[in-house]
Amino acid sequence: MRPLSLLFLLGIAPALPSPSARPAAPPGCTRSAGLTLPEGFCAILVGEGLGSVRHIVVAPNGDVFAAVEDGSGVLALRDTDGDGTADLKKSFGPGGGSGIALRGDYLYFATATSVVRWRLSPGQLEPSGPPEVLIDGLPGGGHRAKTLTLLGGDTLIVTLGSATNS
Repeated sequence: MRPLSLLFLLGIAPALPSPSARPAAPPGCTRSAGLTLPEGFCAILVGEGLGSVRHIVVAPNGDVFAAVEDGSGVLALRDTDGDGTADLKKSFGPGGGSGIALRGDYLYFATATSVVRWRLSPGQLEPSGPPEVLIDGLPGGGHRAKTLTLLGGDTLIVTLGSATNS
C-alpha cells in the first residue's frame, strides 16, 4: 500500500474577546480539514499525493514551495481560483531535498550535499534560470536531510545529521 501524502497549511487566528469579533478565516480554511486542532486554528488541505514533502515555505502572495525528498526537487503550488487547493503545480530543481527557505526574491533549497538558490521574478511560480550553487560538498552520509534557517544579514544555517543517521 502506498503512503498517502497530504499538505496542510495551518492558520492561527488571534485570540479576541468574542467569536463575532474574530477575523474571517482565509479562503478554504475550514475549522479542521479532518485534523484535531485547538481553538483558534484552522487548516487548508493544499494538495494530496505530492510525494515525500519535508519542509514548506509560503510566499507573501500565497504560493507554496515544498522541498520534496523523492527526487522531485522543489514543488511550487499556486491556488488560482481561491478555493485553498493548489491547482497549478510546477517542479524544478536538482534531485531531492529537505530544507527550503525564502527571503526577498530568493528561494533557497538544500539537497543532500548542497545548498542552492534561485531568484524568483514577481508573479512567476518557477524560476527562469538555473540555480546558483551556494554550498557544495556537504556530507550526504546516512542522514541526508538538511534544514535551512536564514538569520539577519548574510547568515545561513544548515543542519547536518550524523553519517550513520543515529
